[in-house]
Order: sequence, then C-alpha cells, then structure tokens
Amino acid sequence: MQTVTVQDGIRYGFKIMAYYLGVVIVGSAISSVGSGIAATGVRTGIRQDPNIGTILLGGAIAVVGLLMIFAGIFGALYKVIADSVAKGRVMSAGIN
Repeated sequence: MQTVTVQDGIRYGFKIMAYYLGVVIVGSAISSVGSGIAATGVRTGIRQDPNIGTILLGGAIAVVGLLMIFAGIFGALYKVIADSVAKGRVMSAGIN
C-alpha cells in the first residue's frame, strides 16, 4: 500500500497555511476598515447625533469581512477533504 511522503505532507501543509493566512489577513483588513468607518459615525461632538448611515455602512462592510473569513475557512476545509479523497483514489487505483 502506498503512503504519502513526509515532503508531500509538509508541502501541502505550507500551501494550506499560506491560504489560511491570506484569507484571515484580507478578511480582517476589510473588517477593520468597516469597523473604522462605523466608529467615525459614532464619534460626534457635544449635542450632535451619531451618523446612522455611516454606522450602518461600516457595519455592513465589517460583516462582509467576517463572512469572507468564514467562507475562506470553510472552503479550505472542503479543499482538504476533497484533496484527501482524490489522493486516496489515485493511490488506491494501483491496488486493484
């Protein structure tokens, strides 16, 4: 029975780690921008009302960033499972 080599495992691990870092960094940056926009709508002077439109826009952008992180993580989990199944099918083809 064939096995996956250590080098293949390490190489694949670094690829997935780079993908995770990219997703988390981009998603966090978008979420931070949205949070910053929302914060500017809250910061007001004395006897001034907060800017609801800015708060809602910033909140929406922050939510998009968080959804991007979640979608990227779930997509990576799907990729790991799909790659594992594909590798197993290729390796088991020689057994029959």
